[in-house]
Amino acid sequence: MVITRWTTRTLAFVRGLISEPSGEPSSTRVLMFLFSFFTMWVVQRIIYHVTHLTDVAMVSVYLSNLPIVLTALIGLIAAPYAINKGTASFSDIASMITAAKQKDPTTSLTELKAELTDPTTPPATATTSAAVGTPGQKG
Repeated sequence: MVITRWTTRTLAFVRGLISEPSGEPSSTRVLMFLFSFFTMWVVQRIIYHVTHLTDVAMVSVYLSNLPIVLTALIGLIAAPYAINKGTASFSDIASMITAAKQKDPTTSLTELKAELTDPTTPPATATTSAAVGTPGQKG
């Protein structure tokens, strides 16, 4: 009875770790989970080898490179999350530009950038963008 309750709670906890708040599985969280275990294994192997070395020079080589290895492993763990957030951000930016272009197809990217960075700037209209023109255009 107690084991069944403990198993159910543990499985629910693990399911929550690898799922989005909506309940759908998240590949980003699964990869971060796997990379975390891989990192712990690598650190354990490094410590094992350092504690079994007899040459002082080799111990100093291992320990002097340990911060670089740990930094790389932390980067490996964080990479799926960073890639996921980066692609979401680029997708949001692309949808904002598309929405602004659908409002006025003659708006230039410079005007869109000014509109996105400064909310007090009035939205670009066809008359303002046509008045600016392009370099080399007469009239």
